[in-house]
Amino acid sequence: MAKDSGVEGVRASAILPPLVRGPRLAGQRRRVLADLRASRRQFVEALGALGGPPITVTNTADQEARPAAVFEFIPHNVPADELKAQDTTKVFFNRDYIAGCDCRESCGTSQGTTCSCIADRYWHFEDTKEPVFFAYDRDGLVHNHILEHTLPIYECTEKCGCGPDCANKRVLRGRRLRLDLFKTTKKGWGIRCPEDIPKGTFVSCYRGELLDPTGSEARGREYDLIGETYLFDLDEWQVDLEEQNIPMLTIDAYKKGDISRFFNHSCRPNLKSIPVSNGVPQEYEVAFFTTRAIKAREELCFDYDPVWLQKRNEAATNNQPFDPFGKCLCGEKSCRGWIFAR
Repeated sequence: MAKDSGVEGVRASAILPPLVRGPRLAGQRRRVLADLRASRRQFVEALGALGGPPITVTNTADQEARPAAVFEFIPHNVPADELKAQDTTKVFFNRDYIAGCDCRESCGTSQGTTCSCIADRYWHFEDTKEPVFFAYDRDGLVHNHILEHTLPIYECTEKCGCGPDCANKRVLRGRRLRLDLFKTTKKGWGIRCPEDIPKGTFVSCYRGELLDPTGSEARGREYDLIGETYLFDLDEWQVDLEEQNIPMLTIDAYKKGDISRFFNHSCRPNLKSIPVSNGVPQEYEVAFFTTRAIKAREELCFDYDPVWLQKRNEAATNNQPFDPFGKCLCGEKSCRGWIFAR
């Protein structure tokens, strides 16, 4: 994995700036560089747990060979220890109730389909007369209508009769883009792609440890003390689970997660998170799609608080304080100066 990811055969000066100078310190410099290479190689090999195309690691900004935080890459969401200690039948949706379509080979991309997975999507939007159509076009790009309105996507699942190449299994098949984890000058580590990306392309999913409301609140208080948070609430586009006494969940990517954990915030984002149903209403995928055409090596970012304007308007309507926090370093002309709002 390390060789495929570009670790072997790369000169140290090409990935790291000089650490020390002078002939007396040459031996020390070699030892430091060897340790940095070993640490970096170990990190890149750990990236292999995610599967998919290689992810490279690049730093021409400083001497840090890899992200310093202790982090475990996981290809799927996993229950946090707090959840493992509970009766999971009271926490998780019963997967035995997941149903799949009866289609064969591929469900297609045409409007007016009879695929039951798409019929399920239509059922959720019956009052708005939402047309029955697949989320992706023939090139595998998500339709503009879904991107613009942040509509949920109902993909076929492993229980469907269609094959693995079904056009309605874009996110289920996983990441298809090569990515580069690189060190920025001001924002720590970020993500970019070495090639151009069309608008509507699936990039990656946000994954981590699953927490119930109690666990989420406890970790949130801890993260407030250090000024960081990687919590993502799965409280949008969910069916009513309260009657089944099934709690809403939160994804925590602080110590475990996917490469998307390193997406930085921007006030002019080129990514948007879209909920993608995997058959379990409580555990839908948080999938990132490109909102415009992106040039090669352009940083991939999303808005950490896309509903900030709604929060500000509600605060003004209710005569309550509007509390923005977290200094923004995106550098865009439209930068609002902060990341989150309470």
